[in-house]
Amino acid sequence: MILSSLALTLGLSALAAAAPTPSNSTLSTTDFPTIDLGYAIHQAISYNESYDSYTFSNIRFAASPTGSLRFAAPQAPLENRTAVQDGSIGGTCPQSQPAYAGSDLTQKVGVSEDCLFLDVIVPRKALEGEITDVPVLVWFFGGGYVLGSKTQHGDPINFLVDSPSPVIYVAPNYRLGAFGWLGGPSFTLSDNTVPNAGLYDQRFALKWVQDKIHLFGGSKDEVTVMGGSAGAGSIMHQISAYGGTGEKLFKRAIPIGPGFFPIGGHSGAETSYLSLQTATNCTDQGIECLRAIPTEQLQLINKQIISDVAPPGFGFGPSVDGDLVPDVPSYLYAQGRIQKDVEILVMDDINEGASFVGNGTTVSANHINSIFPGISNASIADLLALYPPPSNSTPYKTEQERLIKVTADSGFDCNRYAMSAALPNSTYNFVSTILPGTHGTWSALLFNEVPGADAVVDRDILLATRRFVMNFVVGGTPNELQGSNSTGVGPEHVMWPTFGSEGLGLVVSGTNMTVVDASGDKEVCEWWGKALYLS
Repeated sequence: MILSSLALTLGLSALAAAAPTPSNSTLSTTDFPTIDLGYAIHQAISYNESYDSYTFSNIRFAASPTGSLRFAAPQAPLENRTAVQDGSIGGTCPQSQPAYAGSDLTQKVGVSEDCLFLDVIVPRKALEGEITDVPVLVWFFGGGYVLGSKTQHGDPINFLVDSPSPVIYVAPNYRLGAFGWLGGPSFTLSDNTVPNAGLYDQRFALKWVQDKIHLFGGSKDEVTVMGGSAGAGSIMHQISAYGGTGEKLFKRAIPIGPGFFPIGGHSGAETSYLSLQTATNCTDQGIECLRAIPTEQLQLINKQIISDVAPPGFGFGPSVDGDLVPDVPSYLYAQGRIQKDVEILVMDDINEGASFVGNGTTVSANHINSIFPGISNASIADLLALYPPPSNSTPYKTEQERLIKVTADSGFDCNRYAMSAALPNSTYNFVSTILPGTHGTWSALLFNEVPGADAVVDRDILLATRRFVMNFVVGGTPNELQGSNSTGVGPEHVMWPTFGSEGLGLVVSGTNMTVVDASGDKEVCEWWGKALYLS
């Protein structure tokens, strides 16, 4: 595997900054504005001249998920008005990564279970009331559901400046690994626990936006949620939350490389939970035993469990719980059990699966069984027929490429298809062939001023792709906005249609943009949408 590609795989950029970098300013910190949230007062920590904006850092949006709230649903933060908060209090959620990912990309500084904080970048004119009802962009970071943070990707100012009008940017943390993604029948029966806590954290942050964003000059009715990798997979789950019957918390969605591997079948979450109990000597002792484990010890055990995971897994992630996640998302999308009134711009990189396969592994009945325990023989036969051995008539020419194709389809590309096919008239479909084309290539370009060493892209194309993202955030279409009309995207002014009945989408290379048939492997993706691989 290529380590630079794996850094992108986990949603991390080699150029990522610890926090948005402010431009030089004559303002002193004592001049920065404050916001009264009711339960706390926060002061901005920096001013950016290029975007004419203030950054508020480490706003607590939920109570500390520790003690009796470990593994529980997020709760409202306690009131703390004794001092003005300056962003100095806040942590990064405990995290780990599989050993197969290579170089250690986890954050080491400021790691704490008390990590449910968010950042807000707000245009000065919105904060001062010169403009009102400003659109809001909420970012969910990626990292395989086991690592990452709200500030890991780089500086969002790099694409916010390309917006046709001002936008407020919000980036929350959410719980990771064993702290955020336990599930299974045994765990669900425990007192005061919630499976998929990470998804609930995200929803709690979105509810905070609904309740508080007007204080910053934002519109709760113009919220776009955008995420990369696991953040995009989370968005896929949020659109299908409660089978489409949940509270509407956003108007638009931009999933970038929606990553969700349905590994382990329905029993996967139970297996992970029982493994955690065994590792902590808490077998048959209930959830209170796990809550009593010191955080340093639980973080170490979480790290060990995740480190031992084989590709393409990460050890923990969303699981079917019969409530917030009534079934796997691809099946819910195929059944139409999703939020119907959402506008979507969904994209993948061209070679999504390459970073998630081990060397020497073949697509065989044994391999399929190891990924999907309990899968029926009939479903194994279906899979092997859909992905026949390499030949002149297959799109892959080696066994390794065959495995990459299966991995890309099951974990990424068919997620993009599921969303496009479910809402064809309100979804814009996009594939980036910008090199190196591995998972995370384009999201790294979105956040960083200078493309990484592996990226091959014309600067006009890079700026155009950022522009169509911000056009979509502001107006619901990636095409250039001119009154009631739109004039296409990119240097070539290509008119980008919705997926529609023809299955159209945009392919962006390092030098041009083209509208193509984006329906792809319809037969293959419809098979994955039936979820027949689940036991």
